[in-house]
Amino acid sequence: MIKYFYSKWLESERTTDMKLNIEQIPFLMDQNNRLQLTKYIYFPVETIGNSGGTGCKESFVNENIFHWLNEYQNSKLKEWLQMLGVTERSDLTFLLKTIIPNSTTYINRENAIATIDKLFVLFQNGIIGKNELGQLKTLKLLTTRGALRPTEKSYFSDKFNPQLPLEVYLETIQDIFLSFDYVASNLSCVEKENLSEWRRFFSMMGVHENLYLIKFDFDHIITSDEAIQYGFSPDYVLRPSPNGRRIANAYSGLKIISFLQHTTGKTFCVKVNAIFCVLYRSR
Repeated sequence: MIKYFYSKWLESERTTDMKLNIEQIPFLMDQNNRLQLTKYIYFPVETIGNSGGTGCKESFVNENIFHWLNEYQNSKLKEWLQMLGVTERSDLTFLLKTIIPNSTTYINRENAIATIDKLFVLFQNGIIGKNELGQLKTLKLLTTRGALRPTEKSYFSDKFNPQLPLEVYLETIQDIFLSFDYVASNLSCVEKENLSEWRRFFSMMGVHENLYLIKFDFDHIITSDEAIQYGFSPDYVLRPSPNGRRIANAYSGLKIISFLQHTTGKTFCVKVNAIFCVLYRSR
C-alpha cells in the first residue's frame, strides 16, 4: 500500500490537473494493525514510556513495516514518509504532550526510575529547565520506603546532602523522603557535582530541602476556639487588648512552619502580618 500511494503521489506531482492530498488518507499501518494518517503516527524509537507495543495509546509504525522501510532499497519510501510528517517521537515531545498533562497519574512503580532518568538527561543537556520541571509538582516520586508521593510533598533524604537534613528526625514518623535509588541507578552520578545537579533538578520539580511556611487556607475566618484546636496558644488568642476591654475572637491568614507538630515543649511566634504574630505551642 505504501508503494501504491507513493507512485500515485509521484504521478500527482507531475501533473497540475489533480493533486493527491495524501495527508488525508489513512494508509500507514500501526502496531495494532490499524491504518493511520501520517500526522498521527510515529516511527518506533526508545523513548520515555512505551515505544511501540500493542498496549501503547499512541500510534507507531508497525514493526514489520518499520524494518522493511529501513532496508536500503526502501530508503526513498522512508524519506517520503518523513517528508509527510512521520518522525521519531522525542522525549521532549512525550514530556510536553503526555507526562505533563497527566502528571498526577503517569508514574507507577514500574516506570518511576526510568522516567526520571530520561528527564534528567534532558535537563543535563539543557533541553528542559525550570519552566518544564515546574509543571511536574504533582508527578509522583519514590520515597525511601518505596511508596509514591507527589513531588511537591516530598523532601530530600539525607543522602542528597540537603541544606537542612530532616530524615534523621522524621523518617520513623512520615514517609516523605526521596529515594536515593534515582541517583544510585545512574553510575555516573557518584561525584559531588553530579549529586548537586540531581538536587537542583529535583528542586526545580518541587522537592523540598528546608522548612517552609504553611498557610492555613480556611474558607472562613476562624474563631479563637478553632485556632486553639489547631494548636495555637490560648495565652495569645484569648489575650485581652491593652485596655482590658476586648478579646480577639477571630483570625485569618495564619501560618505555621512545616513539621511544627512534631516538636515538643516549644513555643513559636507565627507571623500573621507585618506587626502581629500568634504564639503556637508544640505539644
